[in-house]
Amino acid sequence: MVKKFVVIKPFNHNVVYCKCIDSKNECIILGKGVGFGVKEGQYVNDKNIEKVLYIFDEDTIRKFNSLIENIDGDIVAAAEEIIEYAASCFESKLNENLHITLLDHLNFAVIRYKSAIEIKNPFLYEIKSMYKKEFEIAKKAVELINNKLNINLPEDEAAFIAMHIHAAANNIPISQAALTTNVIAASIQYIEDSLGINIDKESIEYIRLLTHIRFAVDRARKKISIENLLIDTIKEKYNYSFQIAKNLSEMLNKEYFIEFSEGEIGYIALHLQTIIGKLT
Repeated sequence: MVKKFVVIKPFNHNVVYCKCIDSKNECIILGKGVGFGVKEGQYVNDKNIEKVLYIFDEDTIRKFNSLIENIDGDIVAAAEEIIEYAASCFESKLNENLHITLLDHLNFAVIRYKSAIEIKNPFLYEIKSMYKKEFEIAKKAVELINNKLNINLPEDEAAFIAMHIHAAANNIPISQAALTTNVIAASIQYIEDSLGINIDKESIEYIRLLTHIRFAVDRARKKISIENLLIDTIKEKYNYSFQIAKNLSEMLNKEYFIEFSEGEIGYIALHLQTIIGKLT
């Protein structure tokens, strides 16, 4: 056995927290039986190692060590297996902070479940539509943790997890990802209230509108204005839709300091006109 990794803390038979003797970096090691019978200070049998997830950021290491002191080892192991699976689905490296945010979230999700506290995700449809890849990964994550802990977390939980994965994959704070989702959900709600309808969340029109607003919000934050050569025609021919889109922009500016350019408003109006056309 090559004495390369010394155990800091074993979480279960398949996941251990270690320090690499050569590099002095801390890491999560996954592998069938890698944690079986090992104790703090002992060496990991390299034959059982399947995956090594290094943590380089000192602040992340400090927070991780603080978290794992009071969290069930099986929850930590589940979180790390989810991160390992998520990482395999993306070409770019996931932000290391996911070790903290996901673990913290899963711990409280399990606590809520065992306390019979159910929390609905108000952005379920938006997340399923905007972050399809992340949501599919998150569904597998929920299945994994349900099987490992013998619990039954709902689909709403997959939406929460998807947000954490999206933030890590795009190297943005989870707070920013959550705010973007909130802005988009508020936009959809405003449009539905203005039109007096509930938009079919499975329709292609909804997907297109949602996608456009998502990127419109991103452009607005970056102060990017897009040209719309049809703007005069849209204002004249689809004035009702244009006015709703304009009012939406004013609402977002007031509530979130996000303001769409006139060209952007025109494109949103076209999406609204398509939805209105389906009603007649």
